[in-house]
Amino acid sequence: MIETYLSRLGHLNSKTLETKRYLLSYLEAFGDIYTQRDISEFIKFLKDKGLKDSTIRKVLTETSAYLEYLGRSLDFSPFMKTLRVYRRAKPFSDEELKKFFEALRQYHPIYYVFSLVLLHSGIRVSEALSLSAKDFEVKVFRKHQDFELVEKEILFINVKAGKFSKPYRAGMPLLSEQEKSTLKRFLSQRQDKPLWSYALKYPKSVKPKVLTEHSVHKFYQRLSKKLGFEIYPHRFRYTYASMLLAKGFSPALVQSWLGHSSLSTTLLSYARAMEDIELERWIG
Repeated sequence: MIETYLSRLGHLNSKTLETKRYLLSYLEAFGDIYTQRDISEFIKFLKDKGLKDSTIRKVLTETSAYLEYLGRSLDFSPFMKTLRVYRRAKPFSDEELKKFFEALRQYHPIYYVFSLVLLHSGIRVSEALSLSAKDFEVKVFRKHQDFELVEKEILFINVKAGKFSKPYRAGMPLLSEQEKSTLKRFLSQRQDKPLWSYALKYPKSVKPKVLTEHSVHKFYQRLSKKLGFEIYPHRFRYTYASMLLAKGFSPALVQSWLGHSSLSTTLLSYARAMEDIELERWIG
């Protein structure tokens, strides 16, 4: 039956079909699946084979499609949630960021401001969505430069509900003056209303909306397909940390601004992400 199923996918290239055949070979070795309990046993079978969670997810995705072809509609989503998705810490390149923010001009400004916050604070998407305008703080630093007193404004975000309910403060020192002005103007207009609410205007109506984790993920997924490179919320966090380290900020300060409980977490997560950037700079 598997070969019959694959023969109906003749529009796919040979490499894709071979991958599907390989993934379904595990189902063939296990036996048939009719119930949720069978799915659970199948996952145990796959783990005993030494498969990584990421591979098991692919096997289950292909198995679900095959069972649907057979007329069996089983819900695999509860099992998918138990399997971790591993992503290498890969920051955006300068070229990717340029293309990304240029593309944002075609969409509602709320996505530009939200992305600006993610990129320049490194906070998690759930933390960003829980913010209010009052969680932003401006601190003025003064120093003497060329016999003149120079003032520099730095924005900070007080994250009250961090991971494991741990509060922390994230600095935004790399905002350009134009970006800072845009963000401050946006915050001034949001003092008495939800930070991420907005409205879509139609010829005869106005539809109120609010950003959610689902809508943010969906938006970035659509933009990923359009631009041809990966865009997901946590990638802004990787980029934030990498930019700070590249600019010479101490790992201990970066750890504090990321809300990590230990320095080793920061270094293990982002030192490798810096490797390509540092080597390209050294090569010139």
